[in-house]
Amino acid sequence: MFSEKSFLKEYFDDYVRQNNDARNFMHQIENCKFDISALVDHCTIRAFNIEHVAKWLYTEGFEKVSDGEINMGDWFLQVFYKPGYPTIVVDQPNHDKILSSGGGRIIYDWIVKFGYRQFHHVAVRVQEIEKAVHIWTQWGVPFVGDIACDIDTGLKQIFTKPMYRDGHPFTVLEFIERPPGCTGLVVKNADKLVKSVRS
Repeated sequence: MFSEKSFLKEYFDDYVRQNNDARNFMHQIENCKFDISALVDHCTIRAFNIEHVAKWLYTEGFEKVSDGEINMGDWFLQVFYKPGYPTIVVDQPNHDKILSSGGGRIIYDWIVKFGYRQFHHVAVRVQEIEKAVHIWTQWGVPFVGDIACDIDTGLKQIFTKPMYRDGHPFTVLEFIERPPGCTGLVVKNADKLVKSVRS
């Protein structure tokens, strides 16, 4: 999916190795002979400075999506794109507007604990998210909160319950259902997802 020499390949392999749900998902996909690169929608990095990570992504051939910044107030994200690859999303807390209970504080605390040289989550596309959640719940994979659904676009997303490291939420797997023509991310869903997993 990513070049063997890419730091993104290292991030992806580390993420799968440390997240049981992701490992199980990859195993199921391999058994069904699906191409995992066709199912991964995006991979997310959390960082104190998006531009710092952007410099690495530019060397990998990724470009900043011109309308790919979403601002939640106390945190924001930027989307990076390279043809034939999953998009890379980078979340950054807004240091001037961090609230004690907001998404910016959650992201800030996560970076302090775990750093920024790894994926926080990988999102995989599913055709019917409700059905996928039902099946994976029966298989013993717990999810947090309700499915986030944007009324305007129909975009649906949900996180699995996080893997924990040193007593703190670490990585999650995301399921995402994209209606035809929906290619971006939306404020309502993004903020709800971040707040669904608290320390």
